[in-house]
Amino acid sequence: MSVIKQKTLDLLDASLRKDMSRYDSYPYKDRYKIFTHDIRIDPSWCEKKYNEVPKLSWQGPHKFSDMPNFEDIIKGNEIGIYIMYVRPNLLIEDMPQHMMYVGISGEHGSSRPLKDRLKDYFNINKIKLRENIHTMLQLYYENVYIKYALFNGNYLDLEKIEVVLHEFYSPRFGKRDFEPDTKKAQGAWNTGR
Repeated sequence: MSVIKQKTLDLLDASLRKDMSRYDSYPYKDRYKIFTHDIRIDPSWCEKKYNEVPKLSWQGPHKFSDMPNFEDIIKGNEIGIYIMYVRPNLLIEDMPQHMMYVGISGEHGSSRPLKDRLKDYFNINKIKLRENIHTMLQLYYENVYIKYALFNGNYLDLEKIEVVLHEFYSPRFGKRDFEPDTKKAQGAWNTGR
């Protein structure tokens, strides 16, 4: 790893650890509010959406704070989809794990490889441009995991899969990739993201 790249990762690590420590130091009553999120649990809707997702070969998990080098991990230049989820270090029966974000590479036909898209999350300046991602990492830095799947098809199909996964998981820090009816319902119930 080059010295410049190491300094960039050190800056990212120091910045996010400092933010996470600040939130961790809050009194319990404040932490309760900050770390409590509304979730949607609709088994019938999930079952419908499940049947719309093609079989994908998911890779991972990779712990975000370990700063995985996706340039070395992903050998090809395919587009793909990724999920970010949060889990405590100690689990009971593999639970709880909470979906926080779903994203893709190659959006709008850019052909940008998945490994390049994932590398953006390890640049503090790029993270700060995306308030929802920055907030998620400030709160959960040590507990964020990434899984991904390469996609050997059309970017339009990948964009449809992204919407379906948003509908299935309802990720807390996902903002825009929901179906129109869901966006309308979020507005009606004041749960817009």
